[in-house]
Amino acid sequence: MGLLNNYKPEKLFTFEAADSYPYELTEWHVINWDQRRRILVTVAFEREIDEDLDEEFGTLCQALGKVVGDLDDDVNLLKFSKNFDLISASSDPTMDIFNVPLYCPVNMIPKKYQTGRVISRKDLVEVDRLKTGVDLVTYRFEPKSTAVFKYGVDPQQAPRNWRELNCWLRVSEHPNVVPFEYIITDFQDVPRHGTDMEVVVGFTSTFIPGGTFEDNRSRDFKLKYLEQLIEVVDDLNLKFGIVHADITRRNIVINPTTDTLQLFDFNVSLRANSESGKPDPPRFTRDKIDVNSVVATVYEIITGDSERAAAIIEHGEPTSTVTRMKWVKRPDVCLDAGISSYQRTLRCWLRRRNRPLNRVRHFKQAQSPLEEWPQPWAPKIPAMRSDGSLITSWDDAGTRSSVDVGAMRALGLKFVTWERPAHNRIPEGFRVLADGTLVAQADLDGDAQGHAVGSRSGHRDQLALKGVKRRKGRAPGGDV
Repeated sequence: MGLLNNYKPEKLFTFEAADSYPYELTEWHVINWDQRRRILVTVAFEREIDEDLDEEFGTLCQALGKVVGDLDDDVNLLKFSKNFDLISASSDPTMDIFNVPLYCPVNMIPKKYQTGRVISRKDLVEVDRLKTGVDLVTYRFEPKSTAVFKYGVDPQQAPRNWRELNCWLRVSEHPNVVPFEYIITDFQDVPRHGTDMEVVVGFTSTFIPGGTFEDNRSRDFKLKYLEQLIEVVDDLNLKFGIVHADITRRNIVINPTTDTLQLFDFNVSLRANSESGKPDPPRFTRDKIDVNSVVATVYEIITGDSERAAAIIEHGEPTSTVTRMKWVKRPDVCLDAGISSYQRTLRCWLRRRNRPLNRVRHFKQAQSPLEEWPQPWAPKIPAMRSDGSLITSWDDAGTRSSVDVGAMRALGLKFVTWERPAHNRIPEGFRVLADGTLVAQADLDGDAQGHAVGSRSGHRDQLALKGVKRRKGRAPGGDV
């Protein structure tokens, strides 16, 4: 299920940037997601940066995959020949040329959403490394639990994670949304803005077993699941003024306890706003993104025709045409009604959504629009060199969402670190916490017994004392 199952190097590494130096080398800023470690990789030849980066990075990933298992944990610089043979590996702190994100202070989240929901990274124990920026975890205070931990490691991911968190926690009480569980925090220092600040580094959601409709393509797709998908999309769009913008098979699961369809992954979701400044695709308007995606997703689940499904989403192929054409069911998909019933349900819904009263082009037109959530934090900080000296003065400081890691070290400031042991170097009898530290299983077992009978008296009891209800399979606290 995880990142390292059916091992493929191209899934283990991603690159943040690439630079080419005339007659010298090409430099790649790479993240190794097994260790969540950034590595500076140089290849000894110049290349045109505007060429196909993905193809060449694929070759580099294969080369990295062959050597990464033999490297020391602190290696941060690799040099390859033009034939992608490893020349050298080093652990030079001065070559940590990356920026670290400035995470948003937890007090930016309204108190009503914080109550009973804020826990530390040290409260999470790693179970599996699912994919980039996503782990399966258990809570130290609830050892038999399973949850999904989503986080942002680099300056590009962190703001997206913040936006997703703020959207998801506000719609989490919907029965057809995978429950949001906890806000995960750590501590950082920010020059002239505070020391030991509690900041948000990610969040957890309920783990739903059974996989998505992309993972498990032979699972049942009942007519009621389509009706539930329609209901949650209507509520997001028309009631809350939210555009999910990524409704696909990979973001839909079935809760086996309730036999209910649930939607997740709000990392590109936004409040409906036609004034985005971006042109709409042909035959395609922002308020219909989710509508078209529902038709495309249902069509693909039933027929397996990914090409036409993509045409509906990306090129705006008319949904009315798709719902009236002949659908050929995949042999391995199980339906509890005829295909015509699914098509008829979609056509009725499309007619209803096309009525003027059901066209929400701006979130303020929604029935109960969600309040505006805070934008990612970007404090005023001057540009700094890796030795901590200023490039610009404090008077001329601009807003920044990240700071040079060398400057933070030189100034003796605390920042959020993500490095963790490689999966094949975890000592027997030890587990990895979400902050990357190792802890003995025996200590975790002792923690669990203490939480069961000690001051916490069980986490659910503590939440009850705070007036926070937690239903089975639902998230604690907060109202939408």
